Amino acid sequence: MKKLISIGVALALLTMVVVPGVVAADPDPETYAKVPFSIMAEGLRLLGELLDMEEAKIGFIGFDVGQFMDPIADFTEGPLAWTVDMLAWGVYVGSIVLDPIINAFAPSYDWLIDVMEDLYCQILMPWDSIVCP
Repeated sequence: MKKLISIGVALALLTMVVVPGVVAADPDPETYAKVPFSIMAEGLRLLGELLDMEEAKIGFIGFDVGQFMDPIADFTEGPLAWTVDMLAWGVYVGSIVLDPIINAFAPSYDWLIDVMEDLYCQILMPWDSIVCP
């Protein structure tokens, strides 16, 4: 029993040394815009596992709902998360297109272009990889 405890302590100490070094070596992400979609996808996966456990133990629902959670979570984390990039791209293109129009016809509304460019930058909120106009 003592040997088992000492092996556990050694593994815990090794983990305390190795994990911070690995985490520190991980490069910074370009953007945090997709984080809510990843959190939602993991929640869906957890819900699927819980529903599978419920179905195996109790069978209250009557059919396997948990099998649908993984594909929904994959879609949420993948294509659905791309909508953030598409929205940012659309706002930026809109600001480029509207800039000459607003300057020619409504110069008092030129602040709208600044708002759109700030919105674009805030959607993508990078560390240092994207330079906002």
